[in-house]
Amino acid sequence: MNPIFPDGSKLMIKPLGGTDFVEVIGFDGLGGKLSADGTLKNDTTLSDEGQVYGASSKKDGGERSIVCRLDDTGTDPGHAECAKAADDNQERELQVKIGKSGKHIPFKAVFADWGVGEIDEEKSLRMIGKIGVNFWGKITNDAA
Repeated sequence: MNPIFPDGSKLMIKPLGGTDFVEVIGFDGLGGKLSADGTLKNDTTLSDEGQVYGASSKKDGGERSIVCRLDDTGTDPGHAECAKAADDNQERELQVKIGKSGKHIPFKAVFADWGVGEIDEEKSLRMIGKIGVNFWGKITNDAA
């Protein structure tokens, strides 16, 4: 997976009923951009000399995979919260802190699962969570 966030980026999750985000240790990326994918519709007619496209009102689902290095200590509260989220199917507030920029992207998602991913040569084990993104916000200053 090619990371789309710069080095130093962090994934944060807010426990249900909690007020503070906790870091999910070893964040390695999201499987794609952080949004529900917009789609195009072909609006070409016989009188057009080339293809004509418009934005479709339909969106593809925002299904993504969160990838993190396995916490082999079993003490990371972020990993524990991701596991809980996969079990209880409740929407969670998350955010990705973007490198050392002082900015983050907030989003809400439901976890479908959380488990050990395929083993890649020369890498430690990775945890992979399949999520459905229901809301994504604009890039915001961390103090906001």
